[in-house]
Amino acid sequence: RSSDLIVHGSCYNGLMNILVAYGTYSGSTKLVGERIQQKLSKLGHTVDLVDMRMANVESFDSYDAFVLGTNTWYEKNEEGMMNGAYLNFKDTVTDKMLFKKRPVAVYALGDEIQYLQFCKSAGHLEEMVREFDGTIVTPALRISRFYFDPKSKEAEIDAWILNALQGFTAPKVMPAA
Repeated sequence: RSSDLIVHGSCYNGLMNILVAYGTYSGSTKLVGERIQQKLSKLGHTVDLVDMRMANVESFDSYDAFVLGTNTWYEKNEEGMMNGAYLNFKDTVTDKMLFKKRPVAVYALGDEIQYLQFCKSAGHLEEMVREFDGTIVTPALRISRFYFDPKSKEAEIDAWILNALQGFTAPKVMPAA
């Protein structure tokens, strides 16, 4: 229909095709990704959940928006790094226009009590998104100690994804940290 908006080559009628990708070692980042997928799917969006180790960059053009999640880990001799799957992605993907200005939201898991670099991985992941021409549309969700009580974090995750969704439909550029 002529009243529909064309976004990234797909017909946009308020519903989006969204990729939720995650990098995890213990499974917690995947659990948050599953919560995000469920929330967005209930709202009518088409949502794929993919382990970043298995992500196919050839398929990125089929998505209107992205949610990227990472744990915070000790990688490359530095505490507070994003998951190794993203480091590998960053080192091997050559298309620096991969996200094509499309909206991206980032979440990170960490432990603000036991580690000095609480969710520093979120900043690293946002920097990578910008390097690949993505548009960060909301401040990163930083979740501490998710693995101790996942249920207690559900409201925080739900509120954040609704905020991110507003950014997906009316993208704005978040300044670099």
